[in-house]
Amino acid sequence: MARTPLFPLLLLCLAARWMSSRGFLGSFGSNSGRASAMRGFKEDFMQWKSTLSSDEKAMLLRQTRGEFDKKYRKTEDFDKDLPEEKVEAFSKVLEKFFDSEVEDYVKQRDAKAPDYDRLKKKCAVKAYDWSLTHKIVEVDRDASRMEDMAEARMKAALAKGDKTLVPCGASYQEKWIMKNDDEESHKNNVEFLAKFKTAMATPKDEAAKKMLAELSVPAMGEKWGLDVPEFWAHQIITAKEMSDKEKLSKADFMKAAEDLTKKYAGENQLLRQYASNLRELAKSETYVEGKTRGQWARELHEAIAEYNKKNKLDPPPPLDEEHIAELDKTPCTKPDDPEYRNPWQTAAKLYKSEAFDSFGSKYLLGIYDTPEQAVKVFEEWNVEYEKARAQLKEETIQWGKQEQARLDKDPAGQERVRKAVEEARR
Repeated sequence: MARTPLFPLLLLCLAARWMSSRGFLGSFGSNSGRASAMRGFKEDFMQWKSTLSSDEKAMLLRQTRGEFDKKYRKTEDFDKDLPEEKVEAFSKVLEKFFDSEVEDYVKQRDAKAPDYDRLKKKCAVKAYDWSLTHKIVEVDRDASRMEDMAEARMKAALAKGDKTLVPCGASYQEKWIMKNDDEESHKNNVEFLAKFKTAMATPKDEAAKKMLAELSVPAMGEKWGLDVPEFWAHQIITAKEMSDKEKLSKADFMKAAEDLTKKYAGENQLLRQYASNLRELAKSETYVEGKTRGQWARELHEAIAEYNKKNKLDPPPPLDEEHIAELDKTPCTKPDDPEYRNPWQTAAKLYKSEAFDSFGSKYLLGIYDTPEQAVKVFEEWNVEYEKARAQLKEETIQWGKQEQARLDKDPAGQERVRKAVEEARR
């Protein structure tokens, strides 16, 4: 027998499974009208189901389980169907249920009339905030230069099998809150800070010396927090965990921590010096009439080779002469060119000025040398934005008045539209 389109078998089996395993009535909304309709459908369905024989129920179960089985779908058993009278009986059960659903929908639809002035009322309740917000994002250029150099040194060390190099990591800082509420903890803090200053300060780093000199332990009982390099802090914490696991003495741990700190400080100093040298090299850019980029590249390569030799580093790879020959055809950047001594190459830190509108759209206003410049640009940009917004607002108000006046001239037309909507809803 051909499968009857009036009887979707899958719908029947799903309905039976919902009722038996999920709670038929509980899966619908709490509306009393719908609950009554569902309850009536369940009773009619269960009554119809009782008319099925055990063979017919077993057949439906096999067909449901094999619905997505390609081999089973090709068998004669899958093409079998219920007798026509039982299919017709179930279609009446569904028809009765859907008719009651339509009646409920019509009642709910007609119970609430549309508010034609809803949009106007909504706009009058609250004035929308169209203002811009400003954000300054710090761009640490030295950190990028240090990261590039650190990665190159790590790759070189791994290639040589050198395990003595201590990674420096990024320049992130984290705050350590130190116990300082008794004599013992206060004394330990003083000793710790003295050793920390000794290990971190180097003769070449005057800025670090000045910063460390300003650090001091507050009086006993006062809270004390210390900003430390995040990467170094994680190394010390790992060393402490290993020390506790191997049950080492406090003196052994302090010695290991001091050694890690000295190695970290030395590597950090080398990377900072590298970043500083790159900045100074960019600042020293001069324009010589007739000088080409190829000549500048050779001078740069010689400077890097001399620096690596002085610091006992591997020499840089040789220059590609074909590429240098192409650079010899290009003159150096002139002073009036934006790329000449570009701040992206000469600055330690830069500041992005970003503006956000009320919809979340972001506008990059520029990248500047100081936060003050970033704020100034935003203020100037915001003045122009406010002017444009005021003009747009006035134009919108005038347009609204014109449209309202046009509608007011034809009240009969408005009434016709409302009646058409009401008739369409019936």
